[in-house]
Amino acid sequence: MICSDAMEGVCDVIAGYKARYEEMGTDRVMAIATSAVRDAFNGEAFVAELRERFDLDASMLTGEEEARLTYLGATAHRPESDPTLVFDIGGGSTELIVGTGSEVGFHTSLQAGTIRQSERHLTSDPPDPHELEDLAADIAKQIARAIAAQPEDRPARAIAVAGTPTSLAAIDQGLEPYDRDRVHGYRLGMRPVQRMLSRLSSLPLAERLRVPGLHRAAPRRSSPGP
Repeated sequence: MICSDAMEGVCDVIAGYKARYEEMGTDRVMAIATSAVRDAFNGEAFVAELRERFDLDASMLTGEEEARLTYLGATAHRPESDPTLVFDIGGGSTELIVGTGSEVGFHTSLQAGTIRQSERHLTSDPPDPHELEDLAADIAKQIARAIAAQPEDRPARAIAVAGTPTSLAAIDQGLEPYDRDRVHGYRLGMRPVQRMLSRLSSLPLAERLRVPGLHRAAPRRSSPGP
């Protein structure tokens, strides 16, 4: 279920968008709902409410459509002939998409996102090592199960999109203020990611908020919004 607070939070944001795009004289506006709304029991009702309240052309993407559009967007300026993994870490889910050229060969959606996993496993501040171990084991199990049906072709490269990788790229460079041009296309190896994980997981929230490159997120709600 998408809780009423989360719905109202989204509507507040869309109301701000609506004022802006009407100012700009936009001819057509489309609202696209993805994983969290698609998985929710009341997702269709929420999309209908958006249509009625804001007179929006609102629709819900299927998992296949979302995977294809995410992959095409991430690889648009990086045409590759070798298999490429695109992954999108969200608040409620993580999408894994493998394709070659403009064709998607495999995709899956894990019910593992930053908010969802934090609420499932992390209760201490900073997190207890056992909590982090349980969280990592949970994700590893989900990934192993999800990729069991993946074709034999192993990806030659990976492209990460959305807030988690862009935050890591900003932290690794110590960006203050944030610079999208220095984040876009930034290469992150496993060693710096592990180093940042060790550092961030050892800090209480008040200190994490002061880490250069790590920007304060919107207030957390009782369940992930769309």
